[in-house]
Amino acid sequence: GQKNPVGQLIGNAVLILVGVRRLRGYAPLALVLVPGLLLTGSRGAVLATAIGLVVVLALQNERTRTTFMRLAVVGTVAFVAYALLPVSLQNRLTTFAPGTGTRSAYALQIREQYVADAKQVIARHPVAGVGVGNYYAKGSSSLTATTDPHNVLLLEAAEGGYGFAVSFLLLVGA
Repeated sequence: GQKNPVGQLIGNAVLILVGVRRLRGYAPLALVLVPGLLLTGSRGAVLATAIGLVVVLALQNERTRTTFMRLAVVGTVAFVAYALLPVSLQNRLTTFAPGTGTRSAYALQIREQYVADAKQVIARHPVAGVGVGNYYAKGSSSLTATTDPHNVLLLEAAEGGYGFAVSFLLLVGA
């Protein structure tokens, strides 16, 4: 499945719900959005949403009571939803160390191999890359053959070289 983009879309909705004062009346949507975010199983989206909530709070012109209340609602819903998740999903969301002992740790182990493979492709083609849409890496194990290193910056550098990756960063930064 596409848990990462779905998770990020839901996370963005949570951030908008908390950060936009005019959407105060939609606060009950947190009861659906927050559990939905956790149910995606996307560790990156959950972490990005948590960081985004801190940024939203920091960028508020005034520390309004309603912002804190919306954050409290989101936090409470997240806590309850997490407690109700299946143990396997709880483990996935809280596993950050690669390994082979669990499916969650193994997924991170494969991701590390994807990163190593992408770095090899970049080292072989640092200037022009392999061409957009032409990324393919096969690690020492056939289990890690992929057309996507699961890291957008590494993908840009591999497909278009360092200049392409820098231009991507500038585009995102702008």
